[in-house]
Amino acid sequence: MSFRLYFPAFVFFFGLTGCATIFDGDTQLLTFDSVPTGAEVYVDGVLLGVTPMSASVKRKKDATLTMKKEGYVDRVMPMATTMNMTFLGNLVTGGLFGTTTDSATGAINKYEPGQFMVTLQKK
Repeated sequence: MSFRLYFPAFVFFFGLTGCATIFDGDTQLLTFDSVPTGAEVYVDGVLLGVTPMSASVKRKKDATLTMKKEGYVDRVMPMATTMNMTFLGNLVTGGLFGTTTDSATGAINKYEPGQFMVTLQKK
């Protein structure tokens, strides 16, 4: 009896939220390394640190990775994303609002690969 009472509330609550946003968040832990080490790591123009390093990066489509080191040619590359499969949980709960939440927060995206190894060329 209590299942019948609480199930509609459960579906309603999760239908209004984004599964990927709830379970995976809107950031992803990424690892960056370079040859030679000591390169500055930028994502969309924001300095994250120096290689080797790991950082939580906001999930989004069309992000750009740049690595810079004095005496070397800057490397600029797109950061590939795939669909975060947790997003499909919205289909189970019937969450139209959940799909828009995941899209708006970027949680629908997943950086693939989660590790970036870049070889810099001398100038």
